[in-house]
Amino acid sequence: MVKRILTILIFFSISCYADFSYDLAILTIPKSGTHLLEKSLGLITRQEFKLGQTVLINGKLVLFNHLWPEMNSVIYNQNKFKVILFRDPRDALISQMFWMEKQKTWPGATKNQIDAFLSMPEYEKINFLIDIPVGMFYYFNLCSELLDDSQVIAFRFEDLVGPEGGGCRLRQEETLKKLALILGQAITTNEITEIALQLFGNTKTFRKGQIDIWKQYFSDEHKSLFKKKMGEYLIKLGYEKDNQW
Repeated sequence: MVKRILTILIFFSISCYADFSYDLAILTIPKSGTHLLEKSLGLITRQEFKLGQTVLINGKLVLFNHLWPEMNSVIYNQNKFKVILFRDPRDALISQMFWMEKQKTWPGATKNQIDAFLSMPEYEKINFLIDIPVGMFYYFNLCSELLDDSQVIAFRFEDLVGPEGGGCRLRQEETLKKLALILGQAITTNEITEIALQLFGNTKTFRKGQIDIWKQYFSDEHKSLFKKKMGEYLIKLGYEKDNQW
């Protein structure tokens, strides 16, 4: 318990009030399509976007980053406009599992936690990630709070990924149009279609990019634990109507 409390304190204390200069913040939950959005922004504006950097677009300084704890001064600034990208928390968690297996690290997690995770069979890894305080629970708790902020416009990975990832081309193009409008970028319908056709795959951390991948990995035990820990977020974010899934 002491180690868990210390982990949380360390996670939330890192550079929480860093000062960023920006007009618009575009923020993403890790493992929720960050590089897909990065690619979308680059194709819309014809400028390079990189995580943790700002780009000048039509006279506005646009900040692009994760919803890291060190971004708290941006996240809780009610005087600046924010765009938030999120994903079904269950799919984000499975993506997190594969990323951690490959990278052998996770922001805020201790070496002991990472070593324990890597030694587990897959079904135990999922339980571990549902329960870890610096995991998806933190991000989706924050995301659900931000949806009540009038200065926030929320986008879903599922609407941006397109049919190649199990989504819909029409919703994908509508999402791209909204992003272009927010950025003040004039763009034609044909250009939107061309961008949509280029989006899927070939990004830095791309693995499968599929919707509902969690269904291949969650057992009844995982479902039960997830409902207790994060079921309310699934409902608030619109992924489930209740806990009967």
